[in-house]
Amino acid sequence: MKKRIAAITSEFHIHKRTLPHWQSGGNSYFITFRSAIGELHSDALLEVKKTILDGHDKKYELLFGVVMPDHVHLLLRPIEKESGVWYNLAEIMKAIKGVSARKINLLYERHGTVWQDEYFDRMIRNEKEAGEKIEYMWNNPSKKNLVDSFEEYAFILNLRKK
Repeated sequence: MKKRIAAITSEFHIHKRTLPHWQSGGNSYFITFRSAIGELHSDALLEVKKTILDGHDKKYELLFGVVMPDHVHLLLRPIEKESGVWYNLAEIMKAIKGVSARKINLLYERHGTVWQDEYFDRMIRNEKEAGEKIEYMWNNPSKKNLVDSFEEYAFILNLRKK
């Protein structure tokens, strides 16, 4: 039997697995999900980047993000699938993680889990908080000593800079 994913309206909704997922239509979210198989190589990171960019304007508006070797940070806003009903974060994450996992498994010639089951999400409350999350993502590659400056990092998810 297929599990039904609740539609998200402008009313507040809490979905709980291990972590609680608070949602309300029209809001933006900071999301983090982690690899279950350790650090991914750059070819796999590129597949994750492409998968996320391909989903932009289909189920969500991508505001900003970064694909790190062992985790991903996203700032996104689910879009309306019909008037007053938004895509659920669970639907969005299932699409991103499922498609990218298939691509990574093909690339690595393996089967099995690629991503940890859960993801962390935080509803963004205001522009100041959104700016703080973008700054955090912006600094993540250099903080992890992957590059000297963010502009050098190949796995940026910024639609304003192509």
